[in-house]
Amino acid sequence: MAISWPRNIYHRTKAFITNNKSGKLISINVLEFIAIIINYAAALTVLINENPTDDPFPVLLNEADSSSAITWANHHCKESLAGRALGRLFCQLLVNSRLGINSVHIRGEENVIADGISRLKLEDDAHKFDYSLLKQKFLQLQGCRVFLPSQELLSLIWRCVRQQKSPNPAEMTTLRLNGLGEISS
Repeated sequence: MAISWPRNIYHRTKAFITNNKSGKLISINVLEFIAIIINYAAALTVLINENPTDDPFPVLLNEADSSSAITWANHHCKESLAGRALGRLFCQLLVNSRLGINSVHIRGEENVIADGISRLKLEDDAHKFDYSLLKQKFLQLQGCRVFLPSQELLSLIWRCVRQQKSPNPAEMTTLRLNGLGEISS
């Protein structure tokens, strides 16, 4: 299952806004950082529910092609207000978590799987993609499963982007108690 960008976020991307004179443009770096956060939430969900390692403090190696999003995940965001709000949400996910993260850059020519995903064609008018084709084309994805982020997590992420406000600690505590999402086969 793919996550669809809410229309009010999608309409604030470069596809619709050519410059940021209005201050409403949502950069690709923000969207890439969201992908890193959701990837981390998926790995943390597997670690909490399945404990697949004996390592007491495992580290997720997260490969991404946005150097800004990588910097935001490993250090901090300096300029984007939405990026800073997402950074605070991300830090709250990391607090008291036994899962660390190391985001590294993957060069464009090596990023063939992400390119394959971004170039998927719609199957029909229902706006669905046939993700099974990816597992056939990229054998390294055979063991992958689908992460379905919780509506609470997505809601907090969208609020960070739209309102440039971070969740408070009580919201994050509730999110952790209710779960970040589900892993399906």
